[in-house]
Amino acid sequence: MRRVTLWCVLAGLAVGVGAGPAAGDITLAVRGPDDPVAIDSFFDVFIEIDGLLEGSEPSLGTFDLLLGFDPSVVAVANVTFGDPDFGDQLDLLGFGSPAYGIIGADNVNLVEVSLDDVWTLNTLQKADFQLATVSFQALGMGTSPLVLLDTWLGDAGYAFGGEDAQELIPADVLGAEVTVIPAPAAVVLAGLGLGLVPGLRRRLG
Repeated sequence: MRRVTLWCVLAGLAVGVGAGPAAGDITLAVRGPDDPVAIDSFFDVFIEIDGLLEGSEPSLGTFDLLLGFDPSVVAVANVTFGDPDFGDQLDLLGFGSPAYGIIGADNVNLVEVSLDDVWTLNTLQKADFQLATVSFQALGMGTSPLVLLDTWLGDAGYAFGGEDAQELIPADVLGAEVTVIPAPAAVVLAGLGLGLVPGLRRRLG
């Protein structure tokens, strides 16, 4: 599968990005922090899918995603897979689905393949759930896009135990962004320093 990793692509993408044909009610979304984050702090970004049919096909059997970001503003600290409330929806039987996150200079590649059978995925998988959590560290002040540059979603037929015809799942893709600001303590100290300047001038004058 062809990968697009150049940062110039990130710069030209809007926050709400479509990838592939429209998918009706199925959405693949990046959820970033609602508020600015302080430099040197850590924050989580969530990758979510919404609009699958619970108890019926299509269900998600595998995914291969490329999440891009500005490396001068943020850096990946950790990647975890699954939903914090429902568990890993690609590992419903507890076999331990193969999953990995490969961290690049300006992106992280997220891949998971279910070992569950088609019936289990189509019957038990939730309609809306979280695929992965990417933890970031804020490195420098500015705004970084959080954009899915490349998306590949396979239905239950692509799972390890899949016997049905394999189909790709098209989805509307939504990105996000994060703004990094100075640490609160640094802002307070800077303000105190500016407040002392007039007094110093009076003493020296």
